Amino acid sequence: MKSMVILLLLWCAEIDLPTNNALVSSAGFGTSTAELSVQSGSSVLNQGGEMKKIAVADGKDALIYEVKAKVHTQRYLLVFHEWWGLNKYIKEESVRLSNEAGDVNVIALDLYDGKVTDNPKEAEKWVQSVDEKRIRSIIEAVKIYTGKQSEIQTIGWCFGGTWSLQAALMPSGHILGCVIYYGMPEQDLAILKALPCPVLGIFGTEDKIITPKMVADFRSNLKLTKKSFKIISYPAGHAFANPSNPGFDKENTAKAFKETKKFLIQNWQKD
Repeated sequence: MKSMVILLLLWCAEIDLPTNNALVSSAGFGTSTAELSVQSGSSVLNQGGEMKKIAVADGKDALIYEVKAKVHTQRYLLVFHEWWGLNKYIKEESVRLSNEAGDVNVIALDLYDGKVTDNPKEAEKWVQSVDEKRIRSIIEAVKIYTGKQSEIQTIGWCFGGTWSLQAALMPSGHILGCVIYYGMPEQDLAILKALPCPVLGIFGTEDKIITPKMVADFRSNLKLTKKSFKIISYPAGHAFANPSNPGFDKENTAKAFKETKKFLIQNWQKD
């Protein structure tokens, strides 16, 4: 995936003060402003998950962090980490999503096979040397792990946002929805036409990496595919939803999460 080279510079210490409202475009979504009534589905909250090893076709086990629903369900949310690796923040977000998105099993995939860092230079090296074939093998293994009857949605941030979309584009699994937080959009229209599900794209109007032009092109291509999608561009910079980022935007992060929660629950409810 040649476009992933652009992700080498994902770390941006952008501190921005929002001055305008979010830009929203959609196709195939209702235009009503009425709030969707959503509930967690269980009064018992998940406190955490556990690390597991699963078999991969290439012979090397993969690591996952699994947060099981409190009730039996075939609903699975696959979570894709940023370029830092499967760290504490991603695990905490996985637990949060398990409690907020209804009765759903959450699996955070480790695309780095155990490596984690908080050093941007080290993260850059890992992205530069990433083994796409290995990552796709891990994704395929996780889809098999969830079972043939599973109802899958995907979500990821930055590097993980890219792979959230790529996982949805892979032909295997029953994919109901895909959430991309400022990840690299697929630029090949022929590939994008194979998208089997609605897409929610969360971006920043002041992002210098996944630029507004890239987002506009992605929106145009989605329209050409006649797929259902919603693109929201908030007045913020790259990685604005990560609390460790100097450019963290608490207000727009909350708004984006509200949209994400609504999107995920809607897709499971109508399947």
